[in-house]
Amino acid sequence: LFMTVDTAFTEKSTSDRRCACLMAVDKDNRLFVLDLWSDRKGDNELLKRAFEMCQRWRCPSIHVEVVKESFKLYQRFRQVVHTKITEEMGFSDFVPGVREIRPGMMTKTDKIATLDVRFEHGLIKIPLFLRNEKPPITRLCDQVESFNPDVADGGLEKDDECDTVSMS
Repeated sequence: LFMTVDTAFTEKSTSDRRCACLMAVDKDNRLFVLDLWSDRKGDNELLKRAFEMCQRWRCPSIHVEVVKESFKLYQRFRQVVHTKITEEMGFSDFVPGVREIRPGMMTKTDKIATLDVRFEHGLIKIPLFLRNEKPPITRLCDQVESFNPDVADGGLEKDDECDTVSMS
């Protein structure tokens, strides 16, 4: 059980969405998308939602994507845990660890394409029953269906939810 977090660099109506995706991997290497939050809200909302989701699922670790523009937010996640601000947020009985994900120089299209093997072999499970009830799941499903690794940007105008899953 783990969470990945994708940050956005700006807070405009046209910006990328900030995402927190809670996933699990079983003994057969199947990846389960269990919960997903995404929005164009600020850093404080992302922190709150990520820690709420971890509390709800008792998720032991949050993995934050760290690039030059998001290092400050990664540090805020760490500070929340290390200074026990989680208690002020109402999460005193369960606190996850915070780790970094360094994506390197791989393009988002290449990173998302790494999920192809999982899809081809039925090793990824998405809660399709929530597709019409939970907009982040709807966006994820739309991105998966529209993804084409042979065109620029994977053929996706926005890939935030899919990118967050690819961090697995």
